[in-house]
Amino acid sequence: MRSFLQPCPSGGVINASLKKFAGTIIEDLNLSTILINRRKAQVASKEMKILSIAALIIVAGGLSIAGQERVLTEAEFTEIHTKAQADLYRGVHGPFRQVLETAADTEARPEFSYRLKSVTKTVPGQGTHRVDERLVNGKSVKSEVISINNRGYLQTADGSWKELPDRPQNNVEAAKNPSTDSQTIERQAQFKYLGVETTGDRKEHVYSKFERRKTLNTTNGTTSESETTTKVRVSTTGEYYRFESDAKTLGSRGVAGTVRIVIEVAADPTITIKVPEISK
Repeated sequence: MRSFLQPCPSGGVINASLKKFAGTIIEDLNLSTILINRRKAQVASKEMKILSIAALIIVAGGLSIAGQERVLTEAEFTEIHTKAQADLYRGVHGPFRQVLETAADTEARPEFSYRLKSVTKTVPGQGTHRVDERLVNGKSVKSEVISINNRGYLQTADGSWKELPDRPQNNVEAAKNPSTDSQTIERQAQFKYLGVETTGDRKEHVYSKFERRKTLNTTNGTTSESETTTKVRVSTTGEYYRFESDAKTLGSRGVAGTVRIVIEVAADPTITIKVPEISK
């Protein structure tokens, strides 16, 4: 047999069939390499297009959000949420429900924890129905009062109702923080309009406030520091208002605490106030 390395009749060193086979393999390898490189280029191009589109979306979204946000003055912020409350309380949007929730806690002193949930239904010009639930020192206290057509009714501990001798006040006032004998000695605050957000089927204007404050108790001379984050939501129709505030406090003696306040007022045309059945 002739070796592949022996000269062939044509004088070539490599057998012609092997040369043809090797050439075919090389051509196939070259073609595969070309196809692979072409595919890589196509994939890379597609990925770059996707990244470019994603970048454009992110930038556009950022511009949209940035375009909605703007800094407010304190007067603007106060006027906006005060008017939103006032319109609801005056009955501009008809009957309404107010929910007030407060939670106060003192670090390492659970006996000072306080919880309040107050729900008031109001029909402007007619009356109110208010239910309060308080948790103080681990004890729950509930009270319920109805004021209608200038007459007041109180639910007693056994669940029965009795008429109050004095006429209660019909109007619902905006919920306020309890006053204290304190004087502000340092304060920094920032107010913003954050744009329009959607909650369910409701569109809301959103506002924020961030405040650092140092106060002096004029009664005992102690100081305290606080950081408060507040968010206010007002529906575009004016029929909904929400005030949400979270505060962290630090007393001069190193005692830390938190206070959370939520006030939600919403128009509700289904609300009615009825005179309760009086026990005889």
